[in-house]
Amino acid sequence: MKLNRSFACILAVSTLALGLHSTAAVPPAEKLLPADTLAVLTLQDWDKVSAAAKDFPLAQLWRDPAMKPFAEKFERKLGELIGQDDKDFAREWAEFKPLVGGQVTFAVIRNEWQGEPNTGPDVVVFLDVKDKARQLREFLDKCEKHDADAGKTIQRETVRGVKFSRALAKDAPKKDDAPKKPQPYIGQAGSLLLLSESTKALEKVLARQDGAGAGLDETPEFERARSTVGRDAHVFGWVNVKAFTGVLAKLPAGPQDGNPLGVAPARILDAVGLGSVEGLALAARLAGEGTHVEFFIQSPQAKRKGLLGILTPEPKEAGPLPFVGGDTTKFTRIRMDGQKAFAALERILTDLNPQLAGM
Repeated sequence: MKLNRSFACILAVSTLALGLHSTAAVPPAEKLLPADTLAVLTLQDWDKVSAAAKDFPLAQLWRDPAMKPFAEKFERKLGELIGQDDKDFAREWAEFKPLVGGQVTFAVIRNEWQGEPNTGPDVVVFLDVKDKARQLREFLDKCEKHDADAGKTIQRETVRGVKFSRALAKDAPKKDDAPKKPQPYIGQAGSLLLLSESTKALEKVLARQDGAGAGLDETPEFERARSTVGRDAHVFGWVNVKAFTGVLAKLPAGPQDGNPLGVAPARILDAVGLGSVEGLALAARLAGEGTHVEFFIQSPQAKRKGLLGILTPEPKEAGPLPFVGGDTTKFTRIRMDGQKAFAALERILTDLNPQLAGM
């Protein structure tokens, strides 16, 4: 009897531990993405964002009874324009949408991309279904069976112990060749759904989930942006402009074809001042009184030139002038030195091509 009670206690504790493990919160995007991430857009919690979006003015207008005839006609015409594959996607999305509840992240990962023609970085998408992992597995199995019944080839890959698959059209290559129409690999790791055409990108995300490799949260430019505008944001986006411009700067000017104004990309970036930009960040916060959006450009002041130098205002008095009445509800004043701005434009043209200086 004592043995049975002890076994029951052990079983109960084990079940509780497994339950806690299965419902563990998914780490934020910066913990899951590798250090060579070029861009990221993440929604911290789909449930909160979608609930707040219902109060968005345009959403309220679309749901207004006066808009119902137009909305129904628009949706009907839109359905007539899409093909059968898109209709299947729309049906599957309607079935899948209720499963989404947590984080939703879109990211661009550099991997080996160096700007070569017909190449590009890899895109990865992952989203959290919270406590609906079992329903997600059933949905994926159902979709795979539907594709197989339709005659599509199911290509499977295993990445760090996680099974991925993608459906290829009948006339698509089956092995190493890329499919005619790109199709992402789809897989499930716990409550996390992952999609990408690149198994290398998926491997990096899964490695980060296991705590291996350097993460995006260890990138100084990203951390500065997140600590400045990204904390407690419901939606946060960041672009590693420094990495993008580093790739573009290596590209040649291309064939001149007798054009004396041909300019190499590196020269253009330096002249307009984009070479000093390290990153761009966007943060949105939803509140009862509305949506607050911040846009942040990471560019050290000492390095600003070109257009950024023009757009950076000098620290001068910008209060209301005497002719602005006391009953004014909104006032905006921007002070800019016209001569300096014009001189900066001349420098941009000269840096692009000295032959433009005389213009």
